[in-house]
Amino acid sequence: MSLLIYRAVKAGKCRTAAFTAVLAYGIHFIVDFFAVAGPALLPIYVIEIGVFVMAAGTLVMALKMGRMEEL
Repeated sequence: MSLLIYRAVKAGKCRTAAFTAVLAYGIHFIVDFFAVAGPALLPIYVIEIGVFVMAAGTLVMALKMGRMEEL
């Protein structure tokens, strides 16, 4: 999420920065929801799988964004 916020600030364009910041906050909210409220609603293995998938997706996105920075 920090990389997304960094990109938003670096972009400088108001519209791009706002979208990227909202995306980062949204992803963070979903991860927090699964970690905190999830156990009351879902079995623990579903929560673990969901958090793993989101973490892997975030890693892939961060790696792609890092490669874009190099170009």
